[in-house]
Amino acid sequence: TPTVPQLNLRFILNDNFRAVNRFYGYNVGTVMSCYRGRFSFEFAPSIALGAMDREVIIYGDTTTLSNVPGVQPTVALGGLLAQRTNIGNHEDTQFSVMPQIGLNIGYAITKNLRIFGGYTFLYANNVMRAGDAIDPVVDSRLIPPPAAGANLATRPRFEFKDGDFWAQGINIGAELR
Repeated sequence: TPTVPQLNLRFILNDNFRAVNRFYGYNVGTVMSCYRGRFSFEFAPSIALGAMDREVIIYGDTTTLSNVPGVQPTVALGGLLAQRTNIGNHEDTQFSVMPQIGLNIGYAITKNLRIFGGYTFLYANNVMRAGDAIDPVVDSRLIPPPAAGANLATRPRFEFKDGDFWAQGINIGAELR
């Protein structure tokens, strides 16, 4: 009896979620210094107020591969979590506040050489993260090839979610005068 080759299909699903935050604003701050003998202490608070431009780019596709000779791979719009209901460039602007605090301690080794170290903390509100753009609810009718009723699907959907971002830093250095 002749053997019939088995049709094997492979699917490669690709989802891309990217978020970009750009801050445009005004920064106001001060630096307060205190000297005690060879030691110096510096406190530098500031606050920035302005606009946070947020952009989220969502894209997805599905590649279908076949083991049948001569059959070319096909690519369809939509992966698993990135579907035609949420794919695209999404942009908005929100008012944002960015406080920052810096602390430095220095020591004058000689009249012309000073070493120092410090800590900085920065906070920003109304940022968008790529992970927050993912809607885990998927309408299986949308997974390529789309099934009957796919035009009625409303999920996964995109919505902006306000998030927070904070960063810490340390610094060390030397100053030669």
